[in-house]
Amino acid sequence: MAKQDVTMWIEEHVYCALSECLPEGTSIEQELARILERLYEQTVPAEERRKVEEAVRREEQEADAEMWSRRRFVLIKVVKDGRACHLLTQDYRTPLETVHACESCKPGAEGMDCEELAKTAFRNSFPLTQEKFEE
Repeated sequence: MAKQDVTMWIEEHVYCALSECLPEGTSIEQELARILERLYEQTVPAEERRKVEEAVRREEQEADAEMWSRRRFVLIKVVKDGRACHLLTQDYRTPLETVHACESCKPGAEGMDCEELAKTAFRNSFPLTQEKFEE
């Protein structure tokens, strides 16, 4: 969704005086945004604004759909001492990355149970039940 930048030049002394006189927590930029919004509502007919809002909403939905279509998830099953942990992650995209994560925590793995090993090897993962994993 394309945005337009609106630039306005004013004398620095005017800017400073205006900034000092505005209520606390309010900026010149916020005030200008409100004024532009009011101008838009007063100038552009309601039917045209509705079409614009629909176009913006459609573009946002398309951008969201595109973003979600590019996301990749990996299901990982960690087995240690006969116990299994199931995880969901986005961080490991190839089998080699997954193996590297396991190998990197191997030196301390002896004293860990399955859950600790899984959390250590795959930090940004979410635990899954076996049923959800098998879905």
